[in-house]
Amino acid sequence: MTGTNHEQAFLELLQTEIVPSIGCTEPVAIAFAAALARRSFHALPERMHVRVSASLYKNARKAVVPHTEGLSGVAAAAVAGLVGGRSELGLRVLETIGESHLEFIRKYLETPFCAVEVDSADADFSCIVTLWSGARNAFVVLRGSHTNVERIEVDGVVLPTERLADPIVGRRSDVFRDVAFRDLYEFAKTVSLERIEPIVKPQAEANMNIARVGLERTEGARLGTLYPTLDPSLLGRMKAATAAAIEARMAGAPLPVYINSGSGNQGISASVPIVVYAAESAIPRERLMRALVFSNLVALYQKAQVGTLSAYCGAVGAVAASACGIVLMNGGTCDEAAAVLEDTLAITAGLVCDGAKASCGAKAALALEAAAVSAALVRRKGTFESSEGIIGPSVEDTVGTVGRIAREGMADVDKVLVDAMCSRDGIRFR
Repeated sequence: MTGTNHEQAFLELLQTEIVPSIGCTEPVAIAFAAALARRSFHALPERMHVRVSASLYKNARKAVVPHTEGLSGVAAAAVAGLVGGRSELGLRVLETIGESHLEFIRKYLETPFCAVEVDSADADFSCIVTLWSGARNAFVVLRGSHTNVERIEVDGVVLPTERLADPIVGRRSDVFRDVAFRDLYEFAKTVSLERIEPIVKPQAEANMNIARVGLERTEGARLGTLYPTLDPSLLGRMKAATAAAIEARMAGAPLPVYINSGSGNQGISASVPIVVYAAESAIPRERLMRALVFSNLVALYQKAQVGTLSAYCGAVGAVAASACGIVLMNGGTCDEAAAVLEDTLAITAGLVCDGAKASCGAKAALALEAAAVSAALVRRKGTFESSEGIIGPSVEDTVGTVGRIAREGMADVDKVLVDAMCSRDGIRFR
């Protein structure tokens, strides 16, 4: 792939990946499938069944569904999507939920109307919503990403899904095939500002907006007010804003968050630390925009190896990517950015994802501490040795190793986590 082809491919990837979502993307995906099933069915059903893959269940279990006054879980997301969701809005499907829907949502959840099942055999991202009314039935299948519709069937008739296919599926792997880390750095340094600012500026604004909301929270863990008391430095404020944004999102704040790799927490982790750093360091706008582009690309580059969902904490990689963005923003070299990425991963890789909830913010803050250590090592010209632990002979090799750990090494970890959760919840884990 030539440099010119890289540029167009990177731009198209960023445009399709950095998009707004209201609410945690896993319950949102379930709500989207339910809303689409109802739209195809043209009626409210008598009962519904939701079958999800293990990682999807794990991430939807405790994240609050927006506009539902604190409801969480697979059934809550599905019923909210069914009753008041609009599938044509995609990841903003729950934007239209209002007071008039809440009574019906609660009523359905008080009955056996919605049955939930977790598919232990499906390691991929999948969600199947089935509706019944008398002899009629309909089902929708999502697979591979949050809005990728694989199949819609109503009363035995298969409906066309071509317009509903998600262009993201398979694209990350295709774009980054034969791409070196240096290609990402050079693109971020040289691409026209006019081509990237419309993509990353809305992300910076929206994600900082939810951070400000999180910093004012008076309920929950209130991570945003905790970190400045532990560390009053700029790093402490970066931790506070990032953790606060994640906590507010997990609590169901009905605000748009621009995602990365299908994840709002990763979108926050790839952007908020950079924006806070830039604001307090008088960084010019152009350097900020380029840093955000580099961070988002590095996060996507890692995610192409890790996979859609796993037992690996995605916020760790996104925070490491933001550290790369800060290196570029400060005039650092590609080798310095690569060293910061590798050293941050050497410290944090293997941090477990045990579902989407407030403590994700604390994990992102922990990764920021590791990134600060890594940056300090680079500044004093001393990094962890090549071929120590997960660090390979090149940054590409290191990222590939982390991806393999996440995909293969942590597969059984995910099953153990989800089995424990299902046992507590009385959910069938078949």
